[in-house]
Amino acid sequence: MLRNKGYSFFEKETTVDARQYVEQFRDVARVESFCRQCDGYGRRWCCPPLDESLVRRLLSYPRVTLMACVITPDDTDQPVACAMELMRPEIIRINRSLIERERLTGGLATGFAGNCSFCGDQPCTRPEGQACRHPELVRPSLEAFGFDLVSTARDLLGLEMLWSSDGSLPARLTLLTALFHNNELREMGELI
Repeated sequence: MLRNKGYSFFEKETTVDARQYVEQFRDVARVESFCRQCDGYGRRWCCPPLDESLVRRLLSYPRVTLMACVITPDDTDQPVACAMELMRPEIIRINRSLIERERLTGGLATGFAGNCSFCGDQPCTRPEGQACRHPELVRPSLEAFGFDLVSTARDLLGLEMLWSSDGSLPARLTLLTALFHNNELREMGELI
């Protein structure tokens, strides 16, 4: 267990056959129906609907390494709106790592649900029909590709995702992302 200001965290990952993962955990219609309820649907480059060439690229890899970062807040007696403040340092750290792992493997990384952090306070360019400011950095989330994160976390990583039931932070927050690739990976990202 590692520490940061206001929370502790640990990471867990596993590599599985990508085709099996797609067949068992991708349900585009169901997951996209949830995405449509969000104001980011079709308005952020990291949200669906996605360009089919990106989907085809993702589906072309034989392996997927699923990675979770589980954050345990020191104080859960805070509003759930504080979650992003706790998650942001880990999202930034993991995104950097993912981009590097993607570069090393020639694979394709996925990002995190919600707003991407690469444009800062500037609004996403997608609603204006303009190209992404940072296409080299932004990656759609597993949800944007139609993957069920609750089942992924539970069945492949042995983690139960928790949700707020009273407006306060849950006992833990789970960040889940993936790298689709052709290479064998050791735990913690070392190439074999």
